[in-house]
Amino acid sequence: MTGASGQYAFDRLEQGYDYSVTPHLDKDYLNGVSTFDLVLITKHIRGVQPLNSPGPS
Repeated sequence: MTGASGQYAFDRLEQGYDYSVTPHLDKDYLNGVSTFDLVLITKHIRGVQPLNSPGPS
């Protein structure tokens, strides 16, 4: 239902029903961060290898 940029669409809902949307904040700040990401960040901080892309690896 949600795209990578936060856009959302409800294309498959049947008409004639009542629906509600309840927002939820995922406070797990490491959600989606891999061990490889942590290695790249560590290399960047140590000055070994700069980060070349702001997006996912």
